[in-house]
Amino acid sequence: MAVGLDLEGVKSWYKVTLDDFYRFGFRENLKSKYKSSIYLLLKEAFPEKQWDPWRFRRFPREVFSDFESMRPFLPLMEKELNILHPNDWNHVRSDELKDAGLFYFFKKNGVEKVVESLRR
Repeated sequence: MAVGLDLEGVKSWYKVTLDDFYRFGFRENLKSKYKSSIYLLLKEAFPEKQWDPWRFRRFPREVFSDFESMRPFLPLMEKELNILHPNDWNHVRSDELKDAGLFYFFKKNGVEKVVESLRR
């Protein structure tokens, strides 16, 4: 599939869609085993890679609901968004969160909970 889609490196996988997987015959397996989540599939198939779930176009809502599963990625996002102090999250615009793929995570958990977690 990687050859068929001309994919090179981890970053190129973030652009792959469910339709791409379906065209290569992965529809049923992706739906039943991975809840239609490219993130979950790749995380299991290539555990040695660090997959940033927010970079995918779609990933399971469970990741947003489980704050602890997103917590390790927040420092990476702080670096990307030039956040120097946890309170700086209060000043990130919603369009920046959308571009970073974090809008629904913050909507679900709230900025206060995120900031409090990062202080620990």
